[in-house]
Amino acid sequence: MLNADKVLRVAAIIGHADDASMLEACIAHHLSVGAANVFVSVNRGEAELDSAIAGDDRVRALPIRDFSSQDVFQYFTHAIREVERWVTPDFVLFTDSDEFWLPQSGDLRSIPSLEKADLAIVERYNAFPQRNADNSITPPHYRSPYRAPMILAREPLEDAYGAQDYRLPWIFGVDAPKIIVRPGMVQSVGPGGHNIVATDPGLRWVTPAELVILHAPFTDEARFRRKIASVRQVFASHAQRFNDRQAWHWRYWLSLSDAELGAEFRRQAIPAAALGILTRDAIVGSAEELYRELEKRAAPLRGDALDEFLERAITNYDRTLTRDNPMLVQGGGA
Repeated sequence: MLNADKVLRVAAIIGHADDASMLEACIAHHLSVGAANVFVSVNRGEAELDSAIAGDDRVRALPIRDFSSQDVFQYFTHAIREVERWVTPDFVLFTDSDEFWLPQSGDLRSIPSLEKADLAIVERYNAFPQRNADNSITPPHYRSPYRAPMILAREPLEDAYGAQDYRLPWIFGVDAPKIIVRPGMVQSVGPGGHNIVATDPGLRWVTPAELVILHAPFTDEARFRRKIASVRQVFASHAQRFNDRQAWHWRYWLSLSDAELGAEFRRQAIPAAALGILTRDAIVGSAEELYRELEKRAAPLRGDALDEFLERAITNYDRTLTRDNPMLVQGGGA
C-alpha cells in the first residue's frame, strides 16, 4: 500500500466501439476500483449511458472519430488531451470497453510499482465463454472480473495466423499489452492504446505483477457479428492504414463466410467438462492465480526480445538509454 500522501489519481480513458452494456460495465468497474475520472472516447458502437452513470460528474463521454490524419487512429491522443483539459491525473490508463483493469489491491490508487515509474506495460488475459453440455453458451463473468476464469497459459499466434495456420482458437492467444502512463510523458498514443510516442524515450517503465487486465472479447454470437460488421466498415475505407502486425486476427475473421463466423465464435468457447482439468493444469484460472504466477516469474526479457517488447509499447524507445540500465534485470526500468 502506498503512503497516504502518495495516493495516485488515475484517470481511465475508454475507447468505445462496442455494445452499450459493455461500456456501462466498464465504467462502473473502473470507478469501483478507484479511477478518479473516466473519459469515454466514443469511436463507434452504442454509447447510451445508464442514467446513474450519465449523471456522475466523474464521467465524461465525447464522440471522437478522426480518420483524417495520417496516423492510423487518433482516438486516444485526442482523448488524453481532453482529459488534461478536464482534470490533472497522475496517471492515465487506456482501455477498451470490454477490458477491466484489475489491481491486486482492488484500488488503482495504491499500486506500489507505479510510485517510481512513468509507464507500466500491463498484460491482458482473455476471459472465455463456456460451452455447456446442452450446447448452450454461457458468457464470461466480466461483471465479477476478479472471479472470472481467464486463459493463463497463452500462445503467441501472430506468426501462425500470418502463415494461415488457424488451428488454435484466437482466445488462447497472447493479447497485446495496454499501458498506464504519466500524461506528461505522452506525445501521442498509438492505435488501440497499446503504445505511445514518448516525450522522453528513456522514461522509467515497469511490468507490474500486481496489475493485470481481463479482456472479454467474446460474450455472445450476436455481439461478435456486430463487431465484425463494424470492423468491415472501417476496413472498407481504411484497410491500408494497418500494417502487417496490426489487426491480423480481424483480417482472418473478415475472410470468413456468414456460416463460418458462427462456428468461429463457438470455437472460442471452452467446454464446461474440460474446465476442471484446465484449472488443475493452470491453463485457466482467476486473477488471484495470475498474480501469484507473475510474482514468481524469474526470467525477465533481455536483448532483442526485450527491445521488441519495449518498442511495441514505446514507439520511439531509445535502447541506448535503457540497454545498460541495471534495473532491466528486474523486468523494468524504474
